[in-house]
Amino acid sequence: MRAPWLIVGFIFAFSIFATSAWPDVHDWLVSKSFSGTKQSGGYGRATVNFSETTVSASVPLTSALERKGLAGRTGLNSREGMLFVFSQPARYPFWMEGMLIPLDFIWMGNGHVVDLTADVPAPLPGQTELPIYRPNAAATSMLEVNAGFAAAQNIHIGDMVRIDRK
Repeated sequence: MRAPWLIVGFIFAFSIFATSAWPDVHDWLVSKSFSGTKQSGGYGRATVNFSETTVSASVPLTSALERKGLAGRTGLNSREGMLFVFSQPARYPFWMEGMLIPLDFIWMGNGHVVDLTADVPAPLPGQTELPIYRPNAAATSMLEVNAGFAAAQNIHIGDMVRIDRK
């Protein structure tokens, strides 16, 4: 009679630990998936390859750097971006807190573009309520690039994409 309660107690304790440790576990998973890559200041590097376009991307390796994203940046080079890598497919939320430039969000999964959120504006000075952006389909990664990039490079939902770690 004690064994089932011990098992339930163990499962309960493990789930509390796993939930409270999730940011650290996520950081570890992302850093392991980019281990062996060039890292600078907590960022890995990757190239995101569309049919005729390649983007050089920074990959934040900690949850703190993920939350910061591109906040405070005053610009990006034309083929530069930030790649967010998720641990499992889902409709992850993004917002533009601290952003100074407009962006395109290119949501990807299973080697394809699964959604596009184009021309996301930077918040207005003093704006406190920020819109939340999510893809219409589950994604395993998302690339932030300059606003207008997807249209200029003719990138569409369903296009093939390959991510190479550097």
